[in-house]
Amino acid sequence: MNRIGLIGSALLMTVSGCGGPAAVATDAGAAHGDGLIDAGRRVDAGERGDAGTPDAGVDNDPIEITPTDAQTEYINHWLAQDHGEEFVSSLKWLPHFVHEQGELGVCLRLEFREPKRVPGWRIEEIRSMIAERIWLWQKGLIGQPHWIHDTPAPVKLFGIGATEQVELVDPPDVPVYRNENAECPSSCFRFTYKHERAPDYADCEHPSMTHFDFNIWYSDFDIGAAGHGGDWGTRLPWRLFLEELRSPGPKRVTDHELGHVAGLPDVYNYPMELNGHARPEGIMAQAMSITAFDHLLLREVWRMAWENFYASP
Repeated sequence: MNRIGLIGSALLMTVSGCGGPAAVATDAGAAHGDGLIDAGRRVDAGERGDAGTPDAGVDNDPIEITPTDAQTEYINHWLAQDHGEEFVSSLKWLPHFVHEQGELGVCLRLEFREPKRVPGWRIEEIRSMIAERIWLWQKGLIGQPHWIHDTPAPVKLFGIGATEQVELVDPPDVPVYRNENAECPSSCFRFTYKHERAPDYADCEHPSMTHFDFNIWYSDFDIGAAGHGGDWGTRLPWRLFLEELRSPGPKRVTDHELGHVAGLPDVYNYPMELNGHARPEGIMAQAMSITAFDHLLLREVWRMAWENFYASP
């Protein structure tokens, strides 16, 4: 895909991923809110693994996409923004994590202020749902140059960060970190070393994993928006997450925030028309599910990833 224009300077902070003018997060907790609108409501790892062999039971056929003029126009607009090509290419995102490891590690953060019981089966539901949604994104890279992972990346639970108000019932056999912010150790967090090309996580203590890649974070209070996202992970209100979990349809907010984990922008902030082209539909705009346009954005992230981190000099 042709690119038009480069931004002038690299930013050294990570886009928090949502809402308003271009915003940055200075730590794993800082973020802005999404502005997706739905029916009057705002809705917005571990160790290195092998690519493996294709699973005959998995739909991993490449998704053929011929970019339209409108899609190309908006992709070039994104790349020309302050949080465009130079910024995205300077950091590592979800495609990098899968490429390097073949799997992902997540910290489940349960930041609750009111007492709640969370059973082990619910935790597994969360992990399984996140793995399913990541696969929907990952499928957009199958068949792309240099991309080798054509089966779902396993998502492993590194640990659970929980406030004292959380009662865990029959939890999985992973470390539990009790603290006011419901955090897993920063020494084990890829985000902590985001500007290191190959961190060794020397200070991370864990029984089986070297580190975790991002947070899956839920709060039982208003977080100022329907969701937040960035290279540090996703954050949703617990109530909204449960609604998505119970719904048989798309998981719109979760999918959108995972798009931010993958390095994608808030397209809903872009003009409705550029040079005579209407804004394409996408989950990063106001569509209900991931579209071809979203996968084209993801492919640009992977193209930049390969060129900047993995291609031979």
